[in-house]
Amino acid sequence: LKNGWRVWTNDEEKESIDFISNREDILPYTNHLTLMHRSFSELPWDAFPHFNVIYAAFSLPFIKPAHFYAMWSKIIANLPSGGVFAGTFFGPDHAVFSWWVNVRMTFLTKQDCLGLFKDFIVEKFEEYHDSIDGSVNHIFTVIARKK
Repeated sequence: LKNGWRVWTNDEEKESIDFISNREDILPYTNHLTLMHRSFSELPWDAFPHFNVIYAAFSLPFIKPAHFYAMWSKIIANLPSGGVFAGTFFGPDHAVFSWWVNVRMTFLTKQDCLGLFKDFIVEKFEEYHDSIDGSVNHIFTVIARKK
């Protein structure tokens, strides 16, 4: 924002949107900021401009499996050639949530995750797999530039 970028942000949690909109350091830049209280799958992708950067940390795994790949197609369609995607995905061993949450989430194998980026140059791919207090974290972090 301070560099003049146009920023669109969304979150399904209203508290997150409220937190951002109440930050005093952002007030001078609100004319460059669009806040949306929606999930990724509810966004009006067809109405958006192309984005030079899409940052989706800890959000895409919460898209239902039946809708994930259609949603992914919309995301990559809004990135021009040279555009950057940065985000996280959960691996199949990720076991932080209860089973009733897990059935509504998308988990990818390493191969499936990398397969999302066949039309990209992957600049960074990290796999984090650890057990903390009995919960298993299995996370893929990706930064990739669209060809």
